Amino acid sequence: MDRFQDHGVLQSEEDQVFEFESIKEKTSSQIHMFFSKLNDRLYRKANKSAQLVAANRLFGDKSVAFNPSYQEFSERYYGAKLLPLNFADKTNESLFTINNWVAEKTEGKVKNVIPPDGITPETQLVIVNAIFFKGLWKQKFDEYYTYLTDFHPALGRSCNVSMMEKKGRFRHARLESEGLQILELPYHGDAFSIILLLPTRRYQLAEIEARMSPDSMNRWLKAMREQQVFVSLPRFKLEDSFSLKEHLHDLGLIDIFSAQHADLSGMIVPDSNHRGLYASDAYHKAFIEVNEAGSEAGAASAIVFLARSSQPNMEEFHADQPFVMLIREVALNSVLFLGRVTQPCN
Repeated sequence: MDRFQDHGVLQSEEDQVFEFESIKEKTSSQIHMFFSKLNDRLYRKANKSAQLVAANRLFGDKSVAFNPSYQEFSERYYGAKLLPLNFADKTNESLFTINNWVAEKTEGKVKNVIPPDGITPETQLVIVNAIFFKGLWKQKFDEYYTYLTDFHPALGRSCNVSMMEKKGRFRHARLESEGLQILELPYHGDAFSIILLLPTRRYQLAEIEARMSPDSMNRWLKAMREQQVFVSLPRFKLEDSFSLKEHLHDLGLIDIFSAQHADLSGMIVPDSNHRGLYASDAYHKAFIEVNEAGSEAGAASAIVFLARSSQPNMEEFHADQPFVMLIREVALNSVLFLGRVTQPCN
C-alpha cells in the first residue's frame, strides 16, 4: 500500500526487491489490481472450505492531511480504511487500539503485534495487515492414536511431543538426491493444503532451506504422486514476532526507512506543508497451531499406539526431527504461511 504514487528510487527498489519487474504488465495500477483479484479469489474459495481472514487498516494521526486519492486507493484495492488516532497526546491508547484490532481480526491468536516502544508521539501513520487461517483436515488424525514419544531437535537432544498418526492415500515423494521427503495433507474442501518438507538425512534441515526457491519448490511439488503413506506428525504451535526492518534492508529496501531519501509524497495532500513520511520500522507476528482436527482447534491425547500396516508398498513419513511446513492455496499455488518446526515439545 505504500507503493501508491511513490517516486524514483523507492519504486525502483520495491520493483527489484519484490521482483515486480518480472511481471509482464507492471504499472502500479496493474500490480495493485493483480493483488486485489488474488485476494478476492483466495477468500472466495476459503468461504467454501476453510476460514481465511485477511484485514488491512490504516491508522493515521489526526493532525495529518492524508491525500483523499490515497485513501480511496487503499480502500478500493486493499479494503484498508483510514482510522484517525491521536498519536501525539494518546500514544498508549493508540497502541492499544491497533493491537486490539489485530487481536480481534485473528480471534485472539495474534496479540501485541506492535511492541510497547513501536508507537511514539512522533508516529504519523501505521499500516496494518492481519491474516488468520483455520482449516479442518480432509482426513483427520484420530486422537485415540496420539501418543507421547521423543522428538530430536538436534544431535544428542530429545524432548517429549504428542505424536499424531494416520495412514491413507496422500501426495508424497521421497527425493533421495535432494535429501528430503515431501508430503501434502489436504484440508477439507481441497482448496488449501499443508506441505511438509522432512530431511531424509538426520538434522540436515538447513541444507533443504538453502535449496528452497520457487523453482525447486515447483520441482518438488511436481514429483509428488498419490500413494499409501503412514504419517507421524507432532502436534505443534508456532508463534514468532520480529522486526522486518533489518530483513528488508538485507533485501535492498532501504530508502523507505530513510528520513532523507523516502519519497511517500503521494500519501499526503499536496502543498499541506507536511515535512514528509518515512517508515521507522516494520513488525511481523505470526501464529499457527496444528493438531488432530486441523489447524487451530482443541484436542486431548492418549498414550495408545497405532498398529503399523504390513503393506510392503506403504511409505512412511515420520516427523521426529525438525521440518519445514507451508500452507498454500492449491489452484493458485499461493503460499499463505511458511515456517520451520524445530521444537514442538510439550
